[in-house]
Amino acid sequence: MARSVYDVTPASRLPRQAEPPPEFRPTASGEVPQAAVEAFGRDGVVCLRGALGMERVEALREGADLSAGRPGPLGYKIGEPGQPGFFYYDFQLHERIEAFRWLVYESPVPCWGARLMGSPGVTLYYSNLFVKDGGSKAASPWHEDASYQRIDGLQCINFWIALDAIPAETTLLFKRGSHLKPDPLYRPRHFDPDGGYGVPLSLGRVDMPPLEEIDRRFETVWWALEPGDAVVFTQRTIHGAPANTLGTRRRAAALLLIGDEATYNADPGESDPPFRDDSLSHGDHPAGDVFLRLI
Repeated sequence: MARSVYDVTPASRLPRQAEPPPEFRPTASGEVPQAAVEAFGRDGVVCLRGALGMERVEALREGADLSAGRPGPLGYKIGEPGQPGFFYYDFQLHERIEAFRWLVYESPVPCWGARLMGSPGVTLYYSNLFVKDGGSKAASPWHEDASYQRIDGLQCINFWIALDAIPAETTLLFKRGSHLKPDPLYRPRHFDPDGGYGVPLSLGRVDMPPLEEIDRRFETVWWALEPGDAVVFTQRTIHGAPANTLGTRRRAAALLLIGDEATYNADPGESDPPFRDDSLSHGDHPAGDVFLRLI
């Protein structure tokens, strides 16, 4: 029987990585090293250790807990805060929470994203939050972010920042080099196995190949993360995360950033999140009133 996309084996139970993937730190002057840029282009994912200091991590944690207690209009919950197995994600935190406003408008993250993409400009797609409490049975299914989004091209990236220690049992898993696959975009699968979309994005999209085929084609890589560490990956990099079977909370903040070579997809279907700009035509650059240029 074929494996489900929700069948995500924790890194702690996978074979030991023959050669751990490279990891990097911002330089003393606050820049992303050139070697990190090269690894990102080759692998479709890179780890930046110590991207944010603990003062900023603490502020984002407080913002995450505030959002989980009082979700925004796009917040999605499985269970309730404080109860075993609570899983939650939300969007556009920067519109109502100061710590996330700092992340968008004052942090070095947009500039780092520009360097990794090799793009002079950066446009914000959205800010994002994930909370997965201990005991959660919800795995984040194997997917590529592009399945859910109306941005085309490799210059749309997820800058994902750990707000808690994330060991191998709960860390994200990536299919190394999968961003360079020739496959069409995959059809989206809801993060809630019991959820679904009315009329999802479908333009040019196909079913994801069986996981057995994905496993044969691409090496699985991962990093155990400490608070303030980041993993950055393209929207076409296949990834997933196991259920949180530990007794500890796993929170992460993210910015989705668009480079100058990305284009708008005017597919009439439903994206997740449901952001669209009807003043744009298919193939336009997204920057405008809805998707704000940051650089």
